[in-house]
Amino acid sequence: MTIKEIEAATGLPRANIRYYESEGFLHPERGENGYRNFTQSDVDTLLKIKLLRQLGFSLEDIRACQKGEEELSAALTRRLAELEQTRGALEETVELCRAMLHDSVRFQSLDANRYLQRASSSVSIPAPIQAPWEKDTAAPPSPWRRFLARTLDLALYLFLCRAFLQVVFRVNLSHHEGPVEILDLLAAMGLMLVLEPLCIHFWGATPGKALFGLRLTQRDGSPLGYLDALRRTFLAMAVGTGFWGLGIQIPLLSLVSLGLMAYSFWRVVKGRSLYWETDWNERYTDGNRPGSRYWSRPFSYVRLGGAAALVAAILLLPGLLHIWAMSPRYQGEGLTTEQFVQNYNQFSRFLSWPGTPINQLTPDGTFQESQNSSNVISISLFDSAPVELEFTQEEGVLTAVSCAYRFEDSVGTTAALPTQVLTKTLWSFLYGRPGLSRDELVNLITQLEEHPAEPLSWSQDGMQVSYQPALQGYQSYGSSALVAEGSGPHRVQVDFTVLVG
Repeated sequence: MTIKEIEAATGLPRANIRYYESEGFLHPERGENGYRNFTQSDVDTLLKIKLLRQLGFSLEDIRACQKGEEELSAALTRRLAELEQTRGALEETVELCRAMLHDSVRFQSLDANRYLQRASSSVSIPAPIQAPWEKDTAAPPSPWRRFLARTLDLALYLFLCRAFLQVVFRVNLSHHEGPVEILDLLAAMGLMLVLEPLCIHFWGATPGKALFGLRLTQRDGSPLGYLDALRRTFLAMAVGTGFWGLGIQIPLLSLVSLGLMAYSFWRVVKGRSLYWETDWNERYTDGNRPGSRYWSRPFSYVRLGGAAALVAAILLLPGLLHIWAMSPRYQGEGLTTEQFVQNYNQFSRFLSWPGTPINQLTPDGTFQESQNSSNVISISLFDSAPVELEFTQEEGVLTAVSCAYRFEDSVGTTAALPTQVLTKTLWSFLYGRPGLSRDELVNLITQLEEHPAEPLSWSQDGMQVSYQPALQGYQSYGSSALVAEGSGPHRVQVDFTVLVG
């Protein structure tokens, strides 16, 4: 039997049936689809509970009778005595009310002491008999903390996806905009679909839920099944999280996501289930256990501090990982030509925007266009000559990289210096060398970029850099642009060498 059939057979609300199940009165089996299958025995048990609750039996008394710890006749005898005592108290209370009514008493002139003396010590208003069903006593979780927990989880999964790209593939995330950023969000939601059901199934909470004091279990306190948790996560993403995340990047979805969030918030405030919670045997607990509110426990402030620390880590760690992704794969002494070439090409990819053609450095010092740029037309406003690097090796170790660049233009319009090639060479060759810090290398590269038309000689701890430009008929602008001046000869000559001792 389904839970709907149980409702019809017993007249009990679904929430109360689930409550009695969580209290251990019912033990339905679960089918392959994850739903519970009730039997006629469960119907009989619920009807017995309904009858005894109408008689005023406590759940502890009913449980004792069900387990055989107490005979029902003994429990009925005790309850009858309680009812007789209550009836006597009620009769005295009725007589006292009639006397007060006969005296036409008013509140302002009521002599309460007179009537209290007439009443026996046993006269009191009896506690009302409890309703024949119970309400779920778990404190409803805060809508704001539910939203913040979901947001923190999505931010964490997005951080993990991007950190993987930075650490493994050394991707430059500052170039992830537009469609590429949407792909990042889709990857984060895919990771959420994998990890969140596992977290809920094994621990009853995700990192965000745990830090904000939320716990998600079945109504009997047992963990949600993995398939139930997976279905819940998928529906939450399809209806809520997905629209919210993608709505940030897609303008037309932003209004839809805002409306869905407002509607979901309203339903939680009103105590109504969300779309992905309908007909689910789940219990959202505010605190570590039912009835324990988040702010009533001192440890909750530690959790809140943990949430703030996680947010800070999500915001700060990408900057450190950016430095890692930017650094060459091969560093320090003993660099080979092949390793230098890999460093150079990796740094070129890091600096280039997605889809931009990249000139790949080869081990013989020449450059060739990447294979995926065959359908891309590259237009340059500045003329230039092919750039070649020359490598010097000793016993298989690269000791020097040099470049002799020559360019001559008879027309005399615009030209370009090979500044980018030279700065990439410095970064790929000198990064991580003993005696040279990262900041010192950055300052050296900045000096070359800011003054490309001026000679540069630098040496430190056995490392030497020589940059000798010679311009004729050109004026330098920026880091590499040259503009022709006059009608004379227009020539560019650059001699560059970087060597290590």
